[in-house]
Amino acid sequence: MQPAIKDSTLFLGRSAEVEAKIQKHLDASKNFPTPQNKIFNIVTKVNDFNSLKSELAEAIIQVQDLAKKLHYKKKSKEQLKNLSPVSEKDLVKTVQVLGYDIIKEESENFLVSEFLNLANKTKDRNLKKIIKNAAWMGAIARGVADIIEYPENDHAFFAGLNYYLGTVIVGISDPRAFQEIEEMKSKGMDEHSSSEAILGLPLSEISKRFLLNNKIPEPVIDTVCNGKEHKNKDENNTLVAIVKYSEKIVKSINDDKKSIADIWAESKPYLDDLGIKLSFSDWSREIKLIFFKLIKLENEV
Repeated sequence: MQPAIKDSTLFLGRSAEVEAKIQKHLDASKNFPTPQNKIFNIVTKVNDFNSLKSELAEAIIQVQDLAKKLHYKKKSKEQLKNLSPVSEKDLVKTVQVLGYDIIKEESENFLVSEFLNLANKTKDRNLKKIIKNAAWMGAIARGVADIIEYPENDHAFFAGLNYYLGTVIVGISDPRAFQEIEEMKSKGMDEHSSSEAILGLPLSEISKRFLLNNKIPEPVIDTVCNGKEHKNKDENNTLVAIVKYSEKIVKSINDDKKSIADIWAESKPYLDDLGIKLSFSDWSREIKLIFFKLIKLENEV
């Protein structure tokens, strides 16, 4: 676990007590899935066609479970556990065979699977649902970004995946505080006020520190930490809209059990905001493809 970043320009005036509280929650995130900076490093190199295949292979080596999955694509999850670590030489050849698009997709799928696996291990039913929805939001936000041809689709993926990050970390680190915050929210109090009352700091501060430690870009941090309160900067409006639309889809499917047709009927304002001009048949085809991928990943964990 990386130490908390000490940046006086970002955290000026933060008391030692609040710093200690933030670090306490971050320490508990050691049970979190694979460090996101390692996956983001892979995705960044995939997006940069100037990256050497050896550089990409070196980045993939840092996540051996993913390296094995890529190199031994036909192996089952159980078989992968017993295989020796994959070498850089092996991965250079793997990158050449699979291609960058598949490497990117599999890297993101790997992180989604890690979240789904964490959800399966979580006993609290409400927290389990939140973590599962976070996994779905990452995949759906990436899919929506692709539909509207948003250039930073990796930003959409990480913003969707981490939209509930502070809640998830507190749920892992302090179950009682998590339950109290959720209870206050169920009675109509907003997330910021609820977490301030229970923790003495907003959940967004925990999210921000985690994402900074993982070297996630500013537009993602802004969307995760400010998107719920509409305080995002103008240049991130599209990213916030993508994530909010993804949240709407996920909650409609997983929480409200609504049909594709019902979601389409409720989607008009979101689609207008994103400038999406699709027929129902085209839209439903794209959304269903994302759902099928998520269900497949759920069955594999």
